[in-house]
Amino acid sequence: MKAVKPIKHVIIGEGIDSIIKNTFLQLVGEKFFDELLNFYDFYKIRGILEGDILKISMFFEYKNKWENIAEVNLETKEIKRLLDEKILKVYLTKENRYIIENSDKEIQRVTTIILSLTAFILGVGIALLIIKLL
Repeated sequence: MKAVKPIKHVIIGEGIDSIIKNTFLQLVGEKFFDELLNFYDFYKIRGILEGDILKISMFFEYKNKWENIAEVNLETKEIKRLLDEKILKVYLTKENRYIIENSDKEIQRVTTIILSLTAFILGVGIALLIIKLL
C-alpha cells in the first residue's frame, strides 16, 4: 500500500510537473524565475518519488552532471533546499549562457537535416518521374 501513497498526492493535488515548477519558482524567487521562463523548457529537470518525498534534480549541460536541487515532502508541502539560492542562480545563469551559445549549433544541425531530407525527397520524386516516363 505504500507505493500508492505518493500517487495519492499527485492525483488529489497538482501534477508532478507543476509541483516541480512551483518548487523551482520558490527556490529562485519570482523575479529571477520570470527571467528564466524563456529557458525553462530547455532545462533537464527530473523528479524522483521516494515515499512521500519528491527529489528534484537538474542536469547542467555546462557541467555535464546532475545536481540535486531540492526535496519536497508531498504530505506537508515542505521544501528542503539542497543548493544555496545564490549557487543555484549562478548555475542557472551559466546554463542559460550555455544554451544560448549552443542554440546556433543546434539550428545549423536541424537546418542541415531538413535540407538533406528535402534533397532526398526531391531525388526520389525525380527518380519516380523518370521511371514512369520510361
